[in-house]
Amino acid sequence: MNLLTLGQVRERLWTYTNSTVPYASASATQLADATFRINQVCERFLTEGKWKYSLRRITLPIEDGYITLPRNFETILGIQLQTESLCCAISQVYTRFHEFAHGYTGCCSTGTYPISETAASFLTPTAPFTLRVKSTVSESKTITFYGGYDTNDDEFFGGDAVTIINGTANGTRTYNSMPPTGGIQKEVTTVPVELYSVTDGVETLIAVYGPYETVPAYKKYKVPDFNSTFTTAIVLGKLAFIEAVNTYDIIVPSHWGALKLGLKALRSEDTEEDDMADQDWQRAYNLLNNQVTEAEGDNEFPIMKFQSGFGCDGIYNLI
Repeated sequence: MNLLTLGQVRERLWTYTNSTVPYASASATQLADATFRINQVCERFLTEGKWKYSLRRITLPIEDGYITLPRNFETILGIQLQTESLCCAISQVYTRFHEFAHGYTGCCSTGTYPISETAASFLTPTAPFTLRVKSTVSESKTITFYGGYDTNDDEFFGGDAVTIINGTANGTRTYNSMPPTGGIQKEVTTVPVELYSVTDGVETLIAVYGPYETVPAYKKYKVPDFNSTFTTAIVLGKLAFIEAVNTYDIIVPSHWGALKLGLKALRSEDTEEDDMADQDWQRAYNLLNNQVTEAEGDNEFPIMKFQSGFGCDGIYNLI
């Protein structure tokens, strides 16, 4: 089965996107409305299960005892730490509450646990620092830094707007700590934008924002630091919902029947036909579950076998 693109789904399922005109004569506004509905369906699906194409394995650098997931990842399902010589160790993924639940999440812990869902950078800058923005295109767009704390630990109010240019642009504030949740806001650009911290004249790359990222927020984890030789981590993670914008963007999950039923369910919700909507959502989830079952195959569900004489095998029962 091929992966589906936004352009393919929008054209083939056009009649289910609540559109009243032929696809060939659709306006830009009508195309945008259809795209929004398709994205709503994908968002609903990805928050309801681990479907085919929704899991990935990636290698991430360990930075100062932390890893930060890329923008298209929602969470970690499994993690293996690696040294430069490729020696490895499995780490247990803890919940966020393990950090305070017991005394074994310190320097000797083997657990990995989330500490933030709204990190805006993969590195924590060394204070005091300023912020620097780099791009390869001048677009008359801005990136604005709201809040944060100055060198006296007094809170900044209002924003420091930096115009994105072809080259380097510097912020005007000196920070002791990064802007808080949602404190970095970028206008849509055509190319990625790099963010650097500058301490004592030395710049350090701390984030790279995609063109359509406007309020960056990444999930950050504390990894075991009992062995400083661990430099990377192999992560099994689930994809986050990322809004499809371009016609070539991949739609996940890529399943014609489920997408059709999801669009029908949205249309029923619009007309307050909630029972019919619930039925269509459930039918869509059944299709996606069946797809996962068939894709994994019987080998994903091994049969447990025991040696003769195991356990209570030699004990006779009288009936």
